Amino acid sequence: MTKSKTLRSAVAVLAALFIAGPMVLAQQPLHDDIARIEIAQLKETVAALERKYSELRAADELRTEQRFAAQEKALILALASLKEAFDKFERAQEKRFESVNEFRGQLKDQAGTFVTRAELWAAVTSALFLGMAAAGLLIRLRSRKAGVQV
Repeated sequence: MTKSKTLRSAVAVLAALFIAGPMVLAQQPLHDDIARIEIAQLKETVAALERKYSELRAADELRTEQRFAAQEKALILALASLKEAFDKFERAQEKRFESVNEFRGQLKDQAGTFVTRAELWAAVTSALFLGMAAAGLLIRLRSRKAGVQV
């Protein structure tokens, strides 16, 4: 049983005695002065217990507030740490993407130096026609040399 529950139980018992005390005293053949002293002592005891209960309750509330403040501070620190880690991750990702984009740019520049299909086709066709013209000229020269008119 916790201190506050024990204290509440004691306060309840004393309060019951305080309320029932005059009825019990009226039934017993005790002297009025002794009864008043006992009632005064009970009142003082109840008041002291109520003060103690209030003090314990205030201390408990203070500890609860301190715990919540500590938890809030820890949560704020954890969130700040998480934000810092996330920012660091984002910077690393940006740096990585910068290097990837730089590599892509280099590939694009390199691709710009390659011969296009149209240029290659024009060069091959031109070379083919030149080759055919040269072959025709060669055939004519050999034919003339051999004495054949073509």
